[in-house]
Amino acid sequence: MSKGIIFSMDALIACMIFIFSVSLLLSALNTNAEQNIQETKWEKKELFAFALSEAIVKNRDAEKPVNGAVYFNHAKKRNEANIIDKELLEKIHLEKFSQYSLNALYERNENGTQYYFHKQGERCITIERFVLIKEIVPRKTVLGFVVCEN
Repeated sequence: MSKGIIFSMDALIACMIFIFSVSLLLSALNTNAEQNIQETKWEKKELFAFALSEAIVKNRDAEKPVNGAVYFNHAKKRNEANIIDKELLEKIHLEKFSQYSLNALYERNENGTQYYFHKQGERCITIERFVLIKEIVPRKTVLGFVVCEN
């Protein structure tokens, strides 16, 4: 009878060790999956912010400047990428998209930072682009885009 109890205790201890090991493995896999989900969300927001900044500095849309605000050179009859039309830039305002929104647009140069508009948001990312702003005297500057989750 005592051999049966010892065998049962050994089997019970082995099962407990196995269950504990499996639970540790599942916990590690769960943590890894959650990290991957957060990284994917961040990368998705980052790609959206890059695409939005790329559209603004490479395209022109006089009706809706958030789709593009580049300068149109009448002599060459074409848009000039990375040369921003100051008038269109000033027309850009807070814009909400499906999951994200453009919460701030600013210009940073040697004189400091000037915001065209700014609204606080949560879980934001900032993308900065080197551009030339076309005015009477063109000037080099850094244009910043702040994209936040809705």
